Amino acid sequence: MRKLASELPARLTTLTTAVVLGLLPVCVSAPLSTNEILAAYQEPGHYAALTILYPGNETVFPPEIVPCAFSWREGAGKAETWLILLEFPDGRERLSFLSQRLEWTPTPAEWETIKQRCREQNAKVTVLGVRRGAPSRIVSRGQISISTSKDEVGAPLFYREVNLPFAEAVTDPSRIRWRFGAVSSTNPPSVVLEHLPVCGNCHSFSQDGKVLVGQPLSIW
Repeated sequence: MRKLASELPARLTTLTTAVVLGLLPVCVSAPLSTNEILAAYQEPGHYAALTILYPGNETVFPPEIVPCAFSWREGAGKAETWLILLEFPDGRERLSFLSQRLEWTPTPAEWETIKQRCREQNAKVTVLGVRRGAPSRIVSRGQISISTSKDEVGAPLFYREVNLPFAEAVTDPSRIRWRFGAVSSTNPPSVVLEHLPVCGNCHSFSQDGKVLVGQPLSIW
């Protein structure tokens, strides 16, 4: 009984603390709303510069290319969340997406819609930076335009993967790799030739594409 009586105040204190904490309001960050950000955005407004690294301005994509990763770099804005806004010349509803990272890749379905709506005409891509605690205050902006060609690549690509800087690559051509793949494939292009100790720039294929003929030359 004495032990129980001595423990009772401590238990009452714990219970009281739990009740008080339970009555306190819980601060939970509400999910950001694209509508709130867009409502605050003013096209002629002045915002800190945000640099879109990829794709480049006025990039023309082939129609069969897989989704690309849009990436950007913050300047003085120090945003924490970004809204990607796409506007099209067809006059229909614009598209908007949120990202918590300095990059965003559309889903295959989203990418197909984007490519179709900017076929042979420019779509404007705007990236707006905001802070999570104040989504109605836009702190940075970057803009580019993209479009989709009506012409397909139509064949796989065979190309050299040259290590940079180029001045170092030419001194050791064995580090240059040759890749082969299609822009419509989600798999990385396969390495089909590497460790060539001399320059292999001069080359051609047989008409059926089965034979590669090269004329290796010394870089000296």
